[in-house]
Amino acid sequence: MSAIEETSTAGAAGQDIRDGSQPSGTAFAHTVVAAFMPHLPYADAVHAELAAWELHPEVLEAGVRAGGPGGQRELFLRLVWPAGHEDLAESVRPDGLTLAWTHITGWSVHTLDEARLLDVDEFVAPAVLAEYVLHLAEHGLDRDWVPEDPARWEHALVVEIACILLDEGGR
Repeated sequence: MSAIEETSTAGAAGQDIRDGSQPSGTAFAHTVVAAFMPHLPYADAVHAELAAWELHPEVLEAGVRAGGPGGQRELFLRLVWPAGHEDLAESVRPDGLTLAWTHITGWSVHTLDEARLLDVDEFVAPAVLAEYVLHLAEHGLDRDWVPEDPARWEHALVVEIACILLDEGGR
């Protein structure tokens, strides 16, 4: 059972759903997540791919914040390998590595001293992103890297449409 299911099931206490006329707590939670945080499946895909590459961030955050232009709501992901993290090469460890994404700015990478936007699609395929992160974990921001196949995530269009609807609803 996921944290979403646990939370929603507890929040649905008292609802009579035996006749099927109302969604279960799980269905309700997934509907709420799809409406308000449509980027979570992308975050899950990115996290799973990083794990497959033996890259385990210490922090993984995903959510919605007011932080875009004019206080616009912004979907975000943040993955952090802090200074000293064992996934980072010795030359990169002192500065740590933070990978950040918003639906407004796309992907960026940050260390203690530098920050830069990544030259990849906003919804780059998780395997491509994992390869990029591996390069960053080994070399830091000192060496440029360009993906051989800058493929998009296979479900990008669905999340992209949800992001557009989020932006239009906030106006």
